[in-house]
Amino acid sequence: MKIKMSVLTKDDLLRLIDDAKKELAEREIRASQYREEDAESESTPPSGMYQHPIRTNLIWSGRGRAPMWMLELLESGYQKEELRV
Repeated sequence: MKIKMSVLTKDDLLRLIDDAKKELAEREIRASQYREEDAESESTPPSGMYQHPIRTNLIWSGRGRAPMWMLELLESGYQKEELRV
């Protein structure tokens, strides 16, 4: 939108500035809401962490395909909840 500044009165210019400030404030509020939502979703930890009972360096977040050690433990009789950290 192009505005001819030379034809605006002082009151018109002040009104234009106020309107622009209000619009910027509304946009900033909307943008901050999106940033908060993104931050919440990104910082959500995995629902479960699983750890090998003997080889404690083996850890699985619970997301994606289960690692071989987890499948082997489940086949040997362990319950998934027993391995939760």
